[in-house]
Amino acid sequence: MSHSGPNYGKSEQIPSVRSRLTTMRIQVTRTGGLAGRTTRAELDTADRIDAPHVHALAREAVAGASRAPTYGVPDGYHYAIEVDGRTVHCADPKLTDCQWELISLVLRQGTIRD
Repeated sequence: MSHSGPNYGKSEQIPSVRSRLTTMRIQVTRTGGLAGRTTRAELDTADRIDAPHVHALAREAVAGASRAPTYGVPDGYHYAIEVDGRTVHCADPKLTDCQWELISLVLRQGTIRD
């Protein structure tokens, strides 16, 4: 049986998984709390092996948040999450699991900004 076609038997250049992934820049700003401090951190997913997971978290976190600032309990934290230029807001204690996981990840592993 003979196969014919333009690509049969020829090696093709297949782009790596990493080159097909889009990158995201995620910034979290946390305000409030007992001390009233503001903390900002930024995470770029360009070189992260877990980028697909982080992207899914970010999409879910943004989908479950408000575009207008929200306030939770007195002395609780308020969060602004910016994903590729789109900012949403959420507050303790009404964070979704995805919001909590994303916020924790960015504040723990991201670059702290002043």
